[in-house]
Amino acid sequence: MPDLAYIQSAWFELTRNYGADEGLSGQLFAALKEAYTGPGRFYHNLDHIESLLKLSQDHADQLGNRDVVGFSIFYHDFVYHAGGRDNEQQSALVAEKSLTTLGVEKGQREQVKLFICATANHGHLPHADEDLRLFIDFDLSILAADQEVYQHYVRNIRKEYSHIPSDQFALGRKGFITGLLRQEHIFYTESFREKEEQARKNMAWELEMSSYIFPGG
Repeated sequence: MPDLAYIQSAWFELTRNYGADEGLSGQLFAALKEAYTGPGRFYHNLDHIESLLKLSQDHADQLGNRDVVGFSIFYHDFVYHAGGRDNEQQSALVAEKSLTTLGVEKGQREQVKLFICATANHGHLPHADEDLRLFIDFDLSILAADQEVYQHYVRNIRKEYSHIPSDQFALGRKGFITGLLRQEHIFYTESFREKEEQARKNMAWELEMSSYIFPGG
């Protein structure tokens, strides 16, 4: 279960920087909570948001603009439909509207939208700045989790795609994994590259599985 008090506290601390009153911040947080606790959210949920918030806290001294990263974390999966092709773009639009309401200046809003849209293409960010590179590494960090945690992650992803036949799901996962494994590095920053070996081990395990027989398969 996610630590809702921690997540909410992080949100109010973030929005307080823009003079937002508690009522407005509360309304926006209620919308976030509703989005991330919706039906079918087995991985892209508040647990995921909490994990990324803690990573941003752990790497705070490496971040140039913590607010941009923070808003990107909160909104990057606001819209999530398994298999959807415009989740990131739709999430970025929600972020734009919400941050405008908060009074976040245009430059920061544009950065947040850029960060969110970048999660659609984790493997190709040749011109990303350090904050974006760290943010993407936060989002990919599950790949380097302990094997038991990684296996739980794969099962949850399978549940989110329960409407997809197992052979199609396996094909899609294979494409995602092999694409990452072909890269010289999975992670963008030195802080996370020390975890590459574990990430490759996890993904190799997944590729070697004979079938994807998970709930909903």
